[in-house]
Amino acid sequence: MLNRKTLFVLLSMFIFLIGCNSETTNTTDQHLSESNVINMIESEGIEITKTKATSPFTDVKISPESFTINNTNHELFIYAFDTIEERKEDFPITYSDIKNETTYVFAAKNVVIVCELGEAEESTFFNAVDQVEKVVFEKLHDLNELLFTAQGAYWDVEYTIHYFEYNWFDKEGEEHTEKFSKIYPLIQYKGDETIAHLEWSVSFQDDDTETRQINKPLLEDGTVNKNLTFTQRINFPKEDDNVTIHLLWNDKEETLKLEAN
Repeated sequence: MLNRKTLFVLLSMFIFLIGCNSETTNTTDQHLSESNVINMIESEGIEITKTKATSPFTDVKISPESFTINNTNHELFIYAFDTIEERKEDFPITYSDIKNETTYVFAAKNVVIVCELGEAEESTFFNAVDQVEKVVFEKLHDLNELLFTAQGAYWDVEYTIHYFEYNWFDKEGEEHTEKFSKIYPLIQYKGDETIAHLEWSVSFQDDDTETRQINKPLLEDGTVNKNLTFTQRINFPKEDDNVTIHLLWNDKEETLKLEAN
């Protein structure tokens, strides 16, 4: 046993969506052009080449520009609508959707990007999908960050939230909110004992609680397998929310209140 074993838990990467059905005022920060999207995709190192492929979505009011991805026959389609409302009439999603294992859809403001699996090796497709998803979240939206922290007798916690949130108006003047977040909690164990099982719950907004548990949480380097901590949800804490985390391990427990920084 190590004299001091550090447990980094990359807790549930929460993905929260709240969608709306409607339209935007045409402001510069809420409207993306096709050239904006192409430039951002290529800046991420994704090579796209124009083609004449047919989109899997045939009932959309506008025609997309079509491309192949990274010198394969995997395909990418870009729909650039005039407004968010028009986009939502055809693609009523806030951030992403998976139609099946071959079609991935991402939305940013008035734009939709569709990735379609070709006959090339699947791993090259899913690598490209990950790259596109990163572009959509990090470059096509204006991200904000919130950090919550807590220090306890056994655990130190950092709870980082990356999110976008903006309002827009439809043709009738009704206001709508578009928001989405990813949350990256990091937990550090301060004890020196072996942990065979870890369970935790994060609570915010009164009765909104997420519970996770991991058996054999420690890898050889003393960290938790990040793939075991992924989760998705519908909400994210705000700066003035009461956020707590409750941890159970080895017949012990600790509850910490996280403070916004």
